[in-house]
Amino acid sequence: YTKTPPKIDAVLDDIVWQNAKKVSGFSMYKPGFGDAEPEGQKTVVQMAYDNGALYVAAILQVPDTYTIPKQFTTRDSFGQSDTFSVAINPDNDGINDFVFHVMSSGTQADARVSIDGADFSWNAIWDSEVFVGAHFWRVEMRIPYAALRFNNKVTHDWGINFYRNNSLTHEKYSWNFIDKEKGKKSEYAGILRGISQITPPLRLSFYPFTQGSVNLYDTDISWHGTAGMDVKYGISESFTLDATLVPDFGQTEFDDLVLNLGPFEQQYEEKRAFFTEGTELFEKGDLFYSRRVGGEPMLYDAADEDLKTHEVMENNPEKTKMLNAIKISGRTQKGLGIGVFNAFTAKSNAVIKDTLLQTSRVFETNPFTNYNILVLDRNFQGNSSIGIINTNVYRKDGFAQANVTSAVLDYTTKNNKYQIESDLSISLKSDEETGYKSYISVGEVAGAHQYSFSVDMNDSNYDKNDLGYQEYNNFVVYEANYSYHNLKPIGVFNAMHFGAWGNVEYRYNPYLYTDNGVGVYAGFRTKKHHSFGMNINASFGNKYDYYEPQTEGRFFKKQQMQYINSYYRSNYAKPFAFFLSLIYGKQLGSTQPESSMSIKLRPRYRFNDRFQIVYSLFNGKVFNRKGYVDDDEDAILFGNRDGRAWVNSLQGKYHISNKSALTLTFRHYWKQAKYDAQLYYLEEDGQLSLDERTGNYDKNVNYWNLDFNYSWEFAPGSQLIAQYRNALESMNRKTHLNMLENLNDISQEPLS
Repeated sequence: YTKTPPKIDAVLDDIVWQNAKKVSGFSMYKPGFGDAEPEGQKTVVQMAYDNGALYVAAILQVPDTYTIPKQFTTRDSFGQSDTFSVAINPDNDGINDFVFHVMSSGTQADARVSIDGADFSWNAIWDSEVFVGAHFWRVEMRIPYAALRFNNKVTHDWGINFYRNNSLTHEKYSWNFIDKEKGKKSEYAGILRGISQITPPLRLSFYPFTQGSVNLYDTDISWHGTAGMDVKYGISESFTLDATLVPDFGQTEFDDLVLNLGPFEQQYEEKRAFFTEGTELFEKGDLFYSRRVGGEPMLYDAADEDLKTHEVMENNPEKTKMLNAIKISGRTQKGLGIGVFNAFTAKSNAVIKDTLLQTSRVFETNPFTNYNILVLDRNFQGNSSIGIINTNVYRKDGFAQANVTSAVLDYTTKNNKYQIESDLSISLKSDEETGYKSYISVGEVAGAHQYSFSVDMNDSNYDKNDLGYQEYNNFVVYEANYSYHNLKPIGVFNAMHFGAWGNVEYRYNPYLYTDNGVGVYAGFRTKKHHSFGMNINASFGNKYDYYEPQTEGRFFKKQQMQYINSYYRSNYAKPFAFFLSLIYGKQLGSTQPESSMSIKLRPRYRFNDRFQIVYSLFNGKVFNRKGYVDDDEDAILFGNRDGRAWVNSLQGKYHISNKSALTLTFRHYWKQAKYDAQLYYLEEDGQLSLDERTGNYDKNVNYWNLDFNYSWEFAPGSQLIAQYRNALESMNRKTHLNMLENLNDISQEPLS
């Protein structure tokens, strides 16, 4: 305990550090296994506390031959820098850690760790400074109690561990020994004793925001502005309320659009901060796809289909308007996690105009809607959890109501050797039959040799899409997996793994065989930190695809594809590095075999610690792929297509400091699907027969954009973001165009 807290400057000449106890004796957990730190590479850590915060000081030695890397990155991005980390567990339950990382560049990162992994979207406000010397670097940290959650009692025994990562050698050390053969890192904490008579602070934060934008498309111009405030309040020592007032949720990044020719909905990443921060409890059971909230109205497309003669669409909002959203989450000292999420969205209407009568009518595309999630999750035994998750969607005006409930279990034996995972789920929806899902997996998860067996079943009525994401239902999949991982370096390899898997899939109702697959894979990392590997996936016999026909009960019978995939990743600690992936697939035994091939290349060059560029190329081709194109009253029509896709992107990023960065990104997405003029119709037995009809279903799609982004963390927890996007889009049937002709063609499109 100190009455004179240190100045956070990484000098370490404060009185408190003259007297604080020193701890050392770190041991390696990657790539080695328990090796002590060598001479000239020792780590020494000290701690202190007062009524408001914990203080940490560390000195990290490096060998004479080692140059400390310190690439500038923004918060939560590690890059090529050495790292010192502190993991604190106020409940000392082996599961729920608060982890604070400081890099040799001075960049901070922090995460909440649970049984499901690390959540880096969580951001606390804390202080740190570094000093980099010739053969050492120093770290000094202040972690306020407001960044932690702990109970009010006289004395505390907190779980704690310290880590260091040497970026150039990929060596990772911990203060308390970690047995990487079994369990999770959070289970191997030491104990921090002696903290007494501290009081959990009032946790109340206000996050005002404002946003303004101008959009120009061709000759049209529109303006938009909003302001509001988020509030974070510590209801108790364990639970926090997050609320948003006047929500608008403008995204701080743009979506990368793609052409989707498959039968399933395209899933996009969530980029709104309210839905990415502190949501680990709500991700239990995989029932929450947050972009459903405030997303596209249910009947957005139906409004266009409802147009009558002499009518035009005057206005059809692409997103529903959020009215309110709150989150309450936390975990008691006994390990019970409770999460409540609630949001309201307003009614959404399309306005349709009659050009003859000069009148307008309203078409309701989405009703007033309430979204609700309740989670109860109990940790036990230091490595396991059991929980119940319920999602509910209430809609007015006679629209469908939906409810899904899941019971999930993640149980690992006390010796961390065997694991059982299960998920039992039920879905209820207005005017539809009750749906069921069950999943269970058992296996050995410790040691060099690991294996598992699983069964995954969704009946034909199970549907979680009102608030979750689900591609399809009505299946049963049986799967087995085996893997081998070396625990210590062998010869020229720091790490290697091998594995094999196999599965067989059936329809649930009726219980009919549909598909199978087997695969083998191998991966290696050398002592010079290059990685490479390969996998081979094969299927046998015919596949019975019940989803491509897009008609209930019908299936498409096709011969299986066989794939081979290889990859190489060079040492990213070098200024120049790259990733390369090659995939080839082909049907065997077919008179007109489908085949595909693709290459992905991602080179990067780091000019210095502040500036790097990354180029990304994807080129894929497919030949003789048969798929759904249309249907009428008497036939489901398929087409045979050749396709190609080019995705080129170039990104340059310059870090003014570890608090601000400029990013310039160019991306061109080009995809073509060229169909034979002759169509096929789908027989009842799943075979395709030539149809007398012909048609042009070709697609030539381009998304071209140039994005500029400036971000500045001008104060702890506060950010300024400026964005600019220059975009062109086109969708036509000009599949005869080559690259240059295509670029010239899209340049004639209106600019956004």
